[in-house]
Amino acid sequence: MGDDAKGDVSWTLIEPMLLKGYSFKRISEEMGVSEDYVKEVVEEHSEQWVVRVLDNGPAIFNALVHTWERYIEFGNPWHPRLLSLFILQSYFYRSLPAVFYVGLTGPKASAKTMVLEILRDLCADAVMTGDCSPAAMARRLDKGCTLLIDEVDEMKDEMRDLTQGAARRGYRPGNVYLRWDPKAKKEEEISIYGPKAFSFIQGIEDALKSRTVEIETVRVKDDPFGKVLDNLARGIRRLEDLKKVVGDYCKEKASAWAPQAILGLLESPEFRSDVEDAVGNAAFPRDIELAAVCLVTAKMADVEIAEDTRTALEAQAVFEDEAISDFVKHVKENVGGLDVGAYVLLKELRDALNRSRKDTGERPVHHKKFRSLLREIGLREGQDLKRLAGEGNHILVITEHAKQVLGLTQTDGSRNRSQTGLGWFTAATDGSRNREGTTYSVKDQRERVKKLREVSKALSEGGERCFTLDGLVAKSELFGITREQVEKWLEEADKIGELYSPSEGTYRLV
Repeated sequence: MGDDAKGDVSWTLIEPMLLKGYSFKRISEEMGVSEDYVKEVVEEHSEQWVVRVLDNGPAIFNALVHTWERYIEFGNPWHPRLLSLFILQSYFYRSLPAVFYVGLTGPKASAKTMVLEILRDLCADAVMTGDCSPAAMARRLDKGCTLLIDEVDEMKDEMRDLTQGAARRGYRPGNVYLRWDPKAKKEEEISIYGPKAFSFIQGIEDALKSRTVEIETVRVKDDPFGKVLDNLARGIRRLEDLKKVVGDYCKEKASAWAPQAILGLLESPEFRSDVEDAVGNAAFPRDIELAAVCLVTAKMADVEIAEDTRTALEAQAVFEDEAISDFVKHVKENVGGLDVGAYVLLKELRDALNRSRKDTGERPVHHKKFRSLLREIGLREGQDLKRLAGEGNHILVITEHAKQVLGLTQTDGSRNRSQTGLGWFTAATDGSRNREGTTYSVKDQRERVKKLREVSKALSEGGERCFTLDGLVAKSELFGITREQVEKWLEEADKIGELYSPSEGTYRLV
């Protein structure tokens, strides 16, 4: 169907497909029009749509996704879908065996606060705050709520300790926060279980990563005026009609899922197979638990989320693995020439790392985070990581174990610990690095990925804001990167949402 026939694809044709739970993409494919056109028609009838989806889980889910896309610009298509699932979870959490959290990261002015505001308007019993008294927070947690905290890493010490302590243990029912009531002179147990979403300035705290789906927000590019004005109007509208629809539907569904029914689902072979498929390559215990919670919530609401869960977990795992790889390389370069028994000050290592991160526009690494990363790669407290007597300085001692962890004891060409990870990022390098005519050749797979991102970013910021496969290949060949390697990277980057295709044959880095 061409552009001239778009007018024939009216709301009366689109609405029945929405009520069946069809995605905008599927509707556009079946009707032969663009996905943007479908969104425009739905936007014109959004209020009418909300009223009609009272008892249809997939349609309600689509209404939530559409709401996110209207107000917030996302870097990855699975972000609004998992945020919609988080909203549904807030109505079901008392029946669930655990909950997942949402962690919002991203640069300033990238709508982290707005995302929390929309969660506040749509989640069950939501409370949003950036700071309050510990006593008030404890009472609110004990009553049960969806806790939304803006800039959690900038809170005052006492409040930050309470909030992060509640978050670390509050993802499972039954856990409590013990506090002493000086007036009553007795202990007080505060229930801390419930869904929580946080925005971070410095990045997600390590202890929360295992319970959190990270969503990196981006600055608005496509329609900044429209997004800002729509959000001002949302401040008056407050999405009350949609919240009532979601609440009524979830209340009915929750009543149909007794604890025994959820237990039966968790123990069924079919569900376990679904979780395995949803986890994909990122099969760590935390990923399995996160996927299971997402799929139980989706099952209760009659929506499909497995593919989005898999994409989110794999993307998160890949980027974490690559960050660790870069970190190991930095430490290795700075201690590689030292003999066993020598040491280096952690402050000097961290300062050098942060100088390089500053040059590339990345956030500095806090000293607590730096030490945590050293432990994460396998260095041991008290043996490899010590405190220098009399000076109060923390040091990294070069031991045989430390050299093994950093890959300093292996022969050239072997795989070291820094290369372990997931997927094609760990593939062996090829022989194209010495190719004639190149001005500089990448040394390994990590460098190749980094260089492809740099080139893609430069092309994405050009006049057309897009690039083609041939254009990327032409630029990448200067660094000894073959066409086959470019194609492989494009395939994987598209899969994890790192880039998208505005039109056939063109790409843009997110």
